[in-house]
Amino acid sequence: DELVDKYGLNKVKTIGDCYMVTSVPETKESRHDCFRVCHFALDLFESLQTYNNKNPEHKLNLRVGINTGPVVAGVVGTKRFL
Repeated sequence: DELVDKYGLNKVKTIGDCYMVTSVPETKESRHDCFRVCHFALDLFESLQTYNNKNPEHKLNLRVGINTGPVVAGVVGTKRFL
C-alpha cells in the first residue's frame, strides 16, 4: 500500500493473491500514468527481492501484468466510483 501512495495510484482490491491497482485518469498528470504504473511494478520486484534475501526459507514469487485501454466505470464497495 505504501508504493500505491508513493506513485499516486488507486488500490482497487485484493483478490486472493492478486493485488489490483489502477492509475487515476482524472489527475492533471494522467500523461504519466504508464510511467507510474511501470515504476510501481519495478518497485514491487525490488521489495520482494529484499524480502526474499531476508527470508531465504520463505521465498515468494511475483508476476506482474499491465494493461492499457479504455476506462470502464463501476462501483467498488460503497465509497468509491471508478
